[in-house]
Amino acid sequence: GVAELPRSFVDSRMPALTGIVRQVFSGNNLQTVINAAARGDELILQAGATFTGNFTLPAKTGVGWIVIRSGGASSLPEGVRVSLSQAGMMAKIISPNNAPAIATAAGASGWRMIGLEIAGPQAITTLVRAGDWAATSQGQSASDIGIDRCHIHGSATSNTRRGVEMHGVRVFVVDSHISDIHEAGADSQAICG
Repeated sequence: GVAELPRSFVDSRMPALTGIVRQVFSGNNLQTVINAAARGDELILQAGATFTGNFTLPAKTGVGWIVIRSGGASSLPEGVRVSLSQAGMMAKIISPNNAPAIATAAGASGWRMIGLEIAGPQAITTLVRAGDWAATSQGQSASDIGIDRCHIHGSATSNTRRGVEMHGVRVFVVDSHISDIHEAGADSQAICG
């Protein structure tokens, strides 16, 4: 038979922000700023700065989005896929170990990342984890997680199994560049959901 058309759509347009703008500079504790953010806030990471760690996007009450973006994101036009030549406009989020650079907590929702370069060490399983394989209900799943105009990558010689794991509800990746996702002896996926 004929394939069924989509039953629902995810609005990936830039959300209206009504909260606090929080500037995050090189050397600041990014996890502390993420934890303090409220719905409607915008976290602007210094373009070119590197934030090393395993960052968790927590569940927040209320409505609206929390945007984490590079200070150079305004030079990355909405609706246009980013290229490697634009990496200098991005803030870098780097995992120091085999854990994801960015992961969601149980029930996290309303997070959008824009204009970030996300990478890891020579051997990593997943760079961005939106949701959890072990979630047993929608309340435990991540929802409304957006990755927009980001550069997510391993390296030519690294073992990187997944760029983005999507185990949630209404998770999207738009206008992003994902590269060098490969692992010797294992299946690998740029996006797995």
